[in-house]
Parts: sequence; C-alpha cells; structure tokens
Amino acid sequence: MTRKSTTSSTSSDVPYHVMKAELDEGGLKPGNNDRDFTVFLDLKSEHSRKFLESLREHVQFRGFEWGELLSSEALRRTCAEIFVENVGKTYWGTEENRRKYLMKEAIKDPNSLCVYPDRREE
Repeated sequence: MTRKSTTSSTSSDVPYHVMKAELDEGGLKPGNNDRDFTVFLDLKSEHSRKFLESLREHVQFRGFEWGELLSSEALRRTCAEIFVENVGKTYWGTEENRRKYLMKEAIKDPNSLCVYPDRREE
C-alpha cells in the first residue's frame, strides 16, 4: 500500500488532510494486514512489530474486543484516540522521533506526514 502525496485541497476553504482522505477513499480498511497499517502510519518496518505489540496490549489492557472494534467505527476511534494519547509523541511528536521511527519518503513530504499532536485531528 502506498499513500498518495497530495499538497492541496480540492476546495480552498476546507482543510485537506491526507491521512483522512486516504481513509475516506478506502485506502485502509479493517482486515488489511499489519504492514499495510504501519505503512499507512509511515512507520519504518523495523519498528512495526513493537508498535503493533503496543497496540495489541493497549486493546487488551483497556478491555476492548477485536470483534466490536471491527464492527464499530465509533469504538475504533475511541480506542485509537486513547492509544495515540499514550504513544503518539513517541512516534510522531518530535522531529528527532519522526526521523527515528518514520520512513524517509514520508519525512520528505511534510504535507502528508503524520505529526502528533499538531495534526491530531487527522
């Protein structure tokens, strides 16, 4: 899965969020494999395993059920928001961490780069 690089909105009065647009266009769906998910998040492959382990531990620790997450967008959003509050700064919070954890291609395109908490609404 490759994320599209887009630098402008189709409407000048509406902010364009690359990650949200990719989700809206079906670029990542429940059931995609783990690497598709971590590529979507711009994570280098060597950090994917630890990230996914943290996510799975989060789901279990917080009492979420995978089946419920799969069937409920609202529940997925809640789970993701709590998770990102806990780990977002580690991966996307500082320029140094972004260089460490994110793919070089993503860093080269700041308009599509995940930056947390600055662009948390995406």
